[in-house]
Amino acid sequence: MTRVHVAAALLGVALLAAPAAAQANRFEPNQTRRTAQKIEPGAYKGLFCNEDDWYFIDVPRGQRLEVSITFDHAQGDLELLMQDGRGRNLAWSRGTRSEEVASFTPTGSMPVFFRVYNANNTYDMHVGLSATPWNGEAAQGINCWGADWYPVAIDAGKELRAELAFSHAQGDLDLTLFDLDGNELASSTGQGDLEALRFSAPEARQALLRVWNPHRARNVYALRLSVGAAVPDDLPRVLRRDRPVGKGQDVVELLNGDVLRGAVLNETFRLATAYSDLELPAGRVAGIDLERNRAELESIVTVDNNRLSGFLRTTSLRVRLDGLEQPVEIRRERVLRVIFGCRGGERAGLERHQYVVLKNGDHFSARVIDPSWVLDTGFARLPLQLPQLKAITFDGHGGANVTRVTEMSLRGRLHVEEVELEMDIAGAGPGRRFKVHPDRVEVLYCQQGYLPDNVQASGTALSFDFEDGLEPWVAQGNWNTNWVHWPRDGVRGDGCLRACGPNGGNYGDNANATVTSPPIPIAGLQAPVLRFQVRTRLERGPDFFLARVSYDGGASFSEIHRLTGDNEWTQVALALTPGSREVVVQFGLTSDGSIVNQGVWVDAVEVVEQGQ
Repeated sequence: MTRVHVAAALLGVALLAAPAAAQANRFEPNQTRRTAQKIEPGAYKGLFCNEDDWYFIDVPRGQRLEVSITFDHAQGDLELLMQDGRGRNLAWSRGTRSEEVASFTPTGSMPVFFRVYNANNTYDMHVGLSATPWNGEAAQGINCWGADWYPVAIDAGKELRAELAFSHAQGDLDLTLFDLDGNELASSTGQGDLEALRFSAPEARQALLRVWNPHRARNVYALRLSVGAAVPDDLPRVLRRDRPVGKGQDVVELLNGDVLRGAVLNETFRLATAYSDLELPAGRVAGIDLERNRAELESIVTVDNNRLSGFLRTTSLRVRLDGLEQPVEIRRERVLRVIFGCRGGERAGLERHQYVVLKNGDHFSARVIDPSWVLDTGFARLPLQLPQLKAITFDGHGGANVTRVTEMSLRGRLHVEEVELEMDIAGAGPGRRFKVHPDRVEVLYCQQGYLPDNVQASGTALSFDFEDGLEPWVAQGNWNTNWVHWPRDGVRGDGCLRACGPNGGNYGDNANATVTSPPIPIAGLQAPVLRFQVRTRLERGPDFFLARVSYDGGASFSEIHRLTGDNEWTQVALALTPGSREVVVQFGLTSDGSIVNQGVWVDAVEVVEQGQ
């Protein structure tokens, strides 16, 4: 070919390529949101992304914007992002396939900017507007467009509740809530026909709700949103038992071992405590414990986890058993325990003022009436104002330790004859308002609405039943012998501690495994006793179960008990040193280098006052 023919051929190629290049870059320059090109709904073929392409479109009210880009992922991964005119994120699609798809449904008319970015690559783009049934609160019959996005405004102190309903068999969908920076706030990723999430906002905020699935399922769904007062979840567990879900799904355990299921129909429960006679509405009760009824010490746990002890004056339970029309009467003397089903929203409208912990172990939320108190520190008489205080700890001898919100502490004598309280349980009758002597109070938490993480009076037993795990105890051993949570064989409940080998097998040679409690307060006990149940399967003689205690926070331990050989469940009671502030308990298993066995079981560990 002559030079003339070569030049003519190259010119022809250039002339053919020019329209294609012009088509691919006809929206240039559009590398920034400021230079974004306005676009109309339609299909756009053969566009070329030079690292960033920006577009915008006016979305009318009641319309949904749908954008998709398709490309060859092997030539460069492209991403899709939607923003408003101020640069706040509205939606995105950031996958690892050759397609990115997203839709956004605004609450009103607005321009929406969208960005194609992340690589130099050719792509086809589809832009669509479609009518949406979404009104900002609810809609059904919505077709998922890869990833559907909805803006949500949550007021300060309010809770967002979102529910997504669909047919899982037609394709799984998930529900996720993000902040405007892309941080995940809450999600629901189940495998059923319903996804639901809740999110409480201490401060007012904007958020984005996404309906999607990683496998890009296209499915029809119904969505419902509501923003209202934050309601804590129902108390899931009470009296070492999981609560059934549903109103009327109650469990009544009898002393003879029978377990009855049905609906407890009593409207109220009367409890005579050491400080007042209360009549508690059934809707505020989560569990009733009559396990200690021979000592006439019974307790009620409310739905907000208050504990109240005394004598149950309700003489019988009216129960409609599953499968029976007529209710039956069950005398209280036959009942061991009652577990009420979670009713849903049962904590709605609950008040929380101050929080009171009594020395008998009762604890509850209550309002302190007219606290015109003065603390005599010896160098000054200081008036006390509850809003300025964090907590008051009473020593039982007229003294008090006052902690201010600034963490400064003062100690002195609190000249108070009686503390007048009004319990935060609506409908509890006239008995909800009463007076207690300061010597009966362990701690008064003064800040309104405060709930302590761990409520424990020093004058009561601190017990561990190991129903849910080892925590807060800490185990130390090795791969062939260690202390573990054993979910069966317990003497009080199902779970217990067990020292054994892997998967419940025999412990190993030369074992030295320990499990150690957290510090247990005993300052309020006059004659503290460590009590526990133990069962052993050990080589008699050289292999031992050991009990040790420490009064210096675990720096040093003293052995106070040991067992060897085979022993069935046995209760052990060991005196502790009175006058100590706290005790750390440690159990151990040691073995020699020959015969091994099944190990040790421990349950129902508690520190009590002698004679309890």
